[in-house]
Amino acid sequence: MNRREIKITAKEAAKQAGKAAKLVTLVYLLCQLGLNGLQLLTNFLTSRTSGGGSISDALAADARNKAIVYIIMVIVGIVGVLLSIGYTRISLQVHRREPVRMDSLLEGFQIPGRVIGLRLLRALLMLMWTYAILIPAIILLSIPITPLDRMTESDTWFVMYLVVLLIVAVAVSTAVSYRYWGATFILLDHPDYTVRECIRAATEMTRGHRMELFLLDLSLLPWNLLCILSAGILYIWKMPYIAAVYAGAYEELDRQYQKKKERARELRQQFPTRQHPPEQM
Repeated sequence: MNRREIKITAKEAAKQAGKAAKLVTLVYLLCQLGLNGLQLLTNFLTSRTSGGGSISDALAADARNKAIVYIIMVIVGIVGVLLSIGYTRISLQVHRREPVRMDSLLEGFQIPGRVIGLRLLRALLMLMWTYAILIPAIILLSIPITPLDRMTESDTWFVMYLVVLLIVAVAVSTAVSYRYWGATFILLDHPDYTVRECIRAATEMTRGHRMELFLLDLSLLPWNLLCILSAGILYIWKMPYIAAVYAGAYEELDRQYQKKKERARELRQQFPTRQHPPEQM
């Protein structure tokens, strides 16, 4: 995967998309900002609501407020995910030089079940991979640690082992996330695929390329940091480019994956499995 070529292509595509891509990006960012603002406003209002004089009324009000916060949080999270799927479609349109359509932001709302199912399955698989490391760390964290001024050499080694274990858990979680990279693109490009098929295809597509994807993320880190330092304003101009880079990486990996599948199909046709006749008694 040629990162330099992908970035050059993405820069040209984002430039060609022009104002349309920037306008869609602005609307998308405002929607996400509004969702976050709604969550904060809900937390603020519920925290100022009291339950009256009695303890039972206060407990009932607290339970009601927590329920409202959790419901709003779930709704905001789902709407945010569905909008992000729409912007993934926008990134494909920018990269492929297709007309950038504002209504594409709502594409996730047309397939909410598949989108939420994909996110849940991916999260579950990542947890399964990382819990093998996290569970020992959680068990060790439950053990009381000796204060620093009274630590023995064995206590120091215990703390060092715990820190290393947590670092390994973070590294494993990061590596696993690249295992399923591109599943969202596959979901949009292949509406006939089930959620499990999208995950399986992403796993096969990224095999041997996960370090390249990690390096691609690192190469885009300076732009993301600059956008964050500008309070997100710079994203209006740079987000179409960043999104087109990821769309270009997906297209390149998918092209290689399809070639690999075609070669495997040709080999199966050239060397079919021979069926041996049953032995004569």
